Amino acid sequence: MRTFARSTGVLLAAILTVAPVARADDAPAPEAAPSGDSGAPSAGDDFVKGELSSLGATALQLHDTRFGVELGAAKLGNMYYILLTPQFDLAVKGFGLGLGVPLRIPLYDPNRSLKNAFMPDGWSIRKEDYDEMSEFARVIRYVKYGKKEDNIFVNIGSEYAATLGHGAAMRRYLANVDVDRNKVPVELDAYGRYGGVELYLGDLLRPDRLFGALAFLKPLGFSENLIAQRLSLGVTWAADMRAPWELSRVAGGKLQLDTTHSPIVPAGSESSASVGGVTLETKVVKTQNADLKPWIDVSKLFSGRKDGGIGATLGMLGRFNLGSPGSMHALRAIVEARGFQGNYLPGYFDTFYEVQRYQYVKGKADASLPTKLFDVVNRPADMQYGYYLELQWAWIDRLAVTIAWEDATVKGGRNIALHFELPASDRLKFFGSLHRRSLENTSDLFTSEQFSADNTAYFAGLRFKLLPILFLNLRAWRAWQMDLSTSAFSANSGFEGNLEVGYEFSRD
Repeated sequence: MRTFARSTGVLLAAILTVAPVARADDAPAPEAAPSGDSGAPSAGDDFVKGELSSLGATALQLHDTRFGVELGAAKLGNMYYILLTPQFDLAVKGFGLGLGVPLRIPLYDPNRSLKNAFMPDGWSIRKEDYDEMSEFARVIRYVKYGKKEDNIFVNIGSEYAATLGHGAAMRRYLANVDVDRNKVPVELDAYGRYGGVELYLGDLLRPDRLFGALAFLKPLGFSENLIAQRLSLGVTWAADMRAPWELSRVAGGKLQLDTTHSPIVPAGSESSASVGGVTLETKVVKTQNADLKPWIDVSKLFSGRKDGGIGATLGMLGRFNLGSPGSMHALRAIVEARGFQGNYLPGYFDTFYEVQRYQYVKGKADASLPTKLFDVVNRPADMQYGYYLELQWAWIDRLAVTIAWEDATVKGGRNIALHFELPASDRLKFFGSLHRRSLENTSDLFTSEQFSADNTAYFAGLRFKLLPILFLNLRAWRAWQMDLSTSAFSANSGFEGNLEVGYEFSRD
């Protein structure tokens, strides 16, 4: 790990020192595949690029300088809480900082007798929220500079998803999809005319759990020919050095739990899981209103116990702008064709990885499920085929929509993500995201049973200005918790509702 940090640091310093910073019309490449940027870009840009929505966010993203104190109620699992949260946001010239101290006090436990159900722990805060050092980092909601595909992009925070490069190794990974655990992920991108890097840590306090790096070179960056100038060769590596391999079980098949960790996790043997690959890309069209960029990627799944297979992706990214400043429309489309061995999985570190690393949930969660690494590398190595489609549209500073769909002949290969947001209305802000993984049948997509299934997660938030200093905030989600009675992760729905007394200054 020390060698990894030293080598990437040297590479980053070399690129920033020797490569001239690209001008606005240089549009440095490779512009990364979707990675949960923190909001719609400004309509003042010459060409709108990067993420057009905040798909992957778990809470409503605010882009104002503001302060406030929230007081309300929340439901988490079967427990009801009093919620008190002081918050502060700062937005200045591309820099963003969000702080908050969420305090949840148990109010009502329906599993206790009526006499003991109210205020079961007195005025103590929920113990799972601050029972280990990393939990105190939850007060840092985000620290951000720039946006994805800028020359410099820095993002530290727990409310975003991450994609590395074009997503062959890591696509829309959510560090905090388990409500009892809090991690501090870190992203750093640096682009120059002749190359750049993308670096990612899944948890600043535990960097061995998940990290990734992409380094790329553009050897002909000096050329006047578009295809030659944008020709780029990249190398990607993403790894979980503490990936669960086989879980220990007790009588009856239940999982043995590791009570030395807080929160409690399943006990068992560990290995390493990593995906490494190479990417070749260029740009074939660049006009005032459109650009097209094809790429090809070849990657392999490695493990300390048993290596997985190889996969190849042929993709195309298209970006289109219509309208004029003040009423700009932007469209972003991704099309990928995939061929891979059965013991490989495209985008291995995905949205649900933090739960599936312990139990590879492809339907109903159950203690008998294997870990994701054990399941994937032990599959037959016969060839599988699939595709990925993504469409993002934004009416800049008004609304944004994203639809992502992937399918493959391998079990667990059919997934969908949907997102809608009103990012910047003065009176009303709203977002909603739905993630469905491992769909068996497309006919089950919107059935009521599927919305309560363990392979479904959703996040939604609403903010309504009642008065200049009074706001109504609502939030709903479906994410995972460890169920100690069954020793399995299960998806649970929750909600928060509060009134906030505070003030919003002008938007950055």
